Amino acid sequence: MRRFLSEPLIHFLLLGAALFAVFQYTADPEAEDLSADREIVVTPGRIETLAANFAKVWQRPPSDQELRGLVEDFIKEEIFYREALALGMDRDDTIIRRRLRQKLEFITTDLADQVNPTDTELQAFLEADQETYRIDPVLSFEQIYLDPAQHRDEIEDVLGSLRVKITNAESAADLEGLGDRLMIPTSFEGVTVFEIDRTFGRGFGAEIAVLPLDTWSEPLRSGYGLHFVRVSERIDGRQPSLEEVREEVERDWRVDKQKSTTEAFYSALRDRYTITVEDAPASAQ
Repeated sequence: MRRFLSEPLIHFLLLGAALFAVFQYTADPEAEDLSADREIVVTPGRIETLAANFAKVWQRPPSDQELRGLVEDFIKEEIFYREALALGMDRDDTIIRRRLRQKLEFITTDLADQVNPTDTELQAFLEADQETYRIDPVLSFEQIYLDPAQHRDEIEDVLGSLRVKITNAESAADLEGLGDRLMIPTSFEGVTVFEIDRTFGRGFGAEIAVLPLDTWSEPLRSGYGLHFVRVSERIDGRQPSLEEVREEVERDWRVDKQKSTTEAFYSALRDRYTITVEDAPASAQ
């Protein structure tokens, strides 16, 4: 008898019986006993789904033996699922609650994805948020760099001397070698304000965008130091047509539709409840 009680399998069975008793004791007596329905029907449609899921993963249909295993595993899962619900194991479990919430939200997202916008809807969406889709100015320019840290107290004299040389230069060859070395290009072709800011630092592109054409600017400060800049070409920014940004607008429209559908679904569900938020105990505040 002592050897019998020392077997690991017996320990496992006794533990399982104890857990079952605890859940039976703590379960809500008014909860529906979902395990009461003792019939499990595995339909041809279910078998086809199991086989299709197997084929999607393994790139081949299951053998007869594998299919029987899939069916048996489904039956086992269904039995455990029903018994777990009957014991109330789905209640007061944060992970399960969160997962069920996500599944409902996924359903509303899927419903929103089934809706295709009309051109009228996309045009209205575009016009409601014009700045997001505005096409930035495109600039071509050259710059001559001066590092203030290299000149310190002589910075004003160096700037003045450099300004004279730049002003008197008659060709591109006269500009070569002027200023200090910097590991970025001296000239840029067809770049946007965003791209300029990414290279020189935030705000630098906006300063260049308003400079007059073919005129050297006074020194502009970037994250590197000081720059004389001459803009040779500027294509002004503009509002795009729907066809130019259709893909971006439709993507953003769908995201917005998903959000509004989810919020409307939640609002409709919330209206079905009477909600009371009681004051927290002083010790919890």
